[in-house]
Amino acid sequence: MTRLQKAAAAGFAVAAAALFAAAGPVQNAGTERLVKPDLLVEKIEFSPSPASGGGTQLTIRYTLYNDSAAPTRNSPTPAGKSAWSANPVNNFMFEAKIQVRDAAGGPWQDVATVGLELGAHGRMTCNAVCPVPAGKRKDFRAIADWQNWIDESNENNNDKVASWPVTLAPARVSK
Repeated sequence: MTRLQKAAAAGFAVAAAALFAAAGPVQNAGTERLVKPDLLVEKIEFSPSPASGGGTQLTIRYTLYNDSAAPTRNSPTPAGKSAWSANPVNNFMFEAKIQVRDAAGGPWQDVATVGLELGAHGRMTCNAVCPVPAGKRKDFRAIADWQNWIDESNENNNDKVASWPVTLAPARVSK
């Protein structure tokens, strides 16, 4: 049994929380596997409004989620530790970004980047604004931890892509 588990079992919630903060990621009961954060993009939503000069002023809302009992602050990669020590104001943060490209392909262009920290099972919705010319279809990609500052249990689920305008499949008519 770990020190954290012993403290928690004895009913010392404050001591357990202090040990967690000092010790870092928690061990799962009965296993030796460390719990790590798992950052993912839950959804991307759009709110259009007319843009001056034509086209659409698009507000992109993307929701990030930590699908883990471990907060991001306790699991930095070596790159994260280096970034945090170089800029103490950003300690414990990771960066998420939204990017855009033509739906036909091409390079991704950054729209906005935000620094944040997520606690255990934490969720945050971020907003960005991007003009879209009339008649153009665009792909938007949200990426959590794009600089790989957080050591995660799954590093392969950090992004999601959605297209604007959203097109729905035509309704099927049964005869």
